[in-house]
Amino acid sequence: MKTAANADDTGARAANPNRTIFGATQLAWLEQILLDAQNAGLPWKFVAVSAPIDQLGPIGGALSGTLTAVNADGGKSFMGGYRAERNVLFKFIADNRILNVVFLATDDHQNRVNELLYSPTGQTEDQSSYARVPHCFAIVDGPLGATGPETITDHTFANLKAIADSLANAQLAASLDPVGLDANYPGLFDVTREGDPDADTLRQPIDFYSPDTFNYTTFDISSDGKTMTVSSFGINSTAQNSFAEFDPINNPARQLLGFKIDAFPEPAFTACPGSSTVGNDPGQCSALGSFVVSASGRPTPTITCALNGVAITSPFAFPVGANAVTCTASNVLGTAACAFTVTVNDTEAPVASVSQKIIAGDVVSTLLGNDNCDGVNLAIYVKDSAEGSCGGTFVAGPYAPYTKVKLSSGGPRPSVKPGSDGLAARIRTVGIPVLVVTDSSGNTSCTNVQIPKD
Repeated sequence: MKTAANADDTGARAANPNRTIFGATQLAWLEQILLDAQNAGLPWKFVAVSAPIDQLGPIGGALSGTLTAVNADGGKSFMGGYRAERNVLFKFIADNRILNVVFLATDDHQNRVNELLYSPTGQTEDQSSYARVPHCFAIVDGPLGATGPETITDHTFANLKAIADSLANAQLAASLDPVGLDANYPGLFDVTREGDPDADTLRQPIDFYSPDTFNYTTFDISSDGKTMTVSSFGINSTAQNSFAEFDPINNPARQLLGFKIDAFPEPAFTACPGSSTVGNDPGQCSALGSFVVSASGRPTPTITCALNGVAITSPFAFPVGANAVTCTASNVLGTAACAFTVTVNDTEAPVASVSQKIIAGDVVSTLLGNDNCDGVNLAIYVKDSAEGSCGGTFVAGPYAPYTKVKLSSGGPRPSVKPGSDGLAARIRTVGIPVLVVTDSSGNTSCTNVQIPKD
């Protein structure tokens, strides 16, 4: 699309919704294919286009201050010639959350990796309305022998970094995303760049940019489909129209840059315990339980489990009752949740006994009781073994632990009378006195008390 002066017209005409490079039928097909792939669970989607689809310069204009002439989106590009249609496609991808779409493009005379931006509101002429298409980027490989790389004869890393920085700084000054992937791009790891040993740490523009090479890019997908490895290879450019043959000794093909991306970088639990019910540990009002939680994600998520708002770790002594545990796995991309309940039942009966002492000729029994959960907060009853192992209808009490009573047996019938001189009661049974105590969980114990007969 040209002006009267035969220059690229990348202005408002490029935003005409009727201008198309795909055509309505092909665009609808592409959208449906991408949606089907996402719904089918395919981790990666590749789209090959014949022209750059990323954005280099300001809408309808060029960057200033760059060290090379590749500083604008020409009329052949989607941004420079077909902004409206480009935006329709990107909005469809974003609105339907179609993730991990990689556009493969050529016909710009350099090698670069760029994230993709669009206008969610359809205001393609307003740069401030643009946002990133989630989990989506483009790779441009320049054609062999084309004008551009050949103009760069200084192939030192310092010079190439200066070129990349000049482009990125000019883009920032124009309120554009700088060239390359964001340092926190979802799932990005193992970034490499010839000449930059700290590429994975710095993740700077030069690590995703090669303006001086003839190049190609390979994509390797792991067998589980989860990880994509991107590698760009190339040779230093040679003078235009020099028709120099490939020189494997002095100008070998080598890897220029590379990186890996995890298709599923957001936290996701890979192990979350099911709910369970257990009995208490002997002598404890709790049960020591181990639990295993794990989560995937990149960066590796931090997992925290909490009970009643307090962080816990495995193994943990879960108290009697229903314990609702909530675990979260978090990284910079989001948070996943996992929940399970550990119910601990108190299955241990309380213990009752007496401490006997002769006072003024009488055998005085001090009632004792203890429970793993209720402690001494118990009610002790005295019954008659003649009516059953845990007594029957006769009952004396309830008495709190440490209550003093006079116990006797061998009478014709059981009885209970008020005590005196510090005694709570005088209790006579036909058979052996039985101490019966029940805790708050319903566990009962029956204990025979051996006492001298009157």
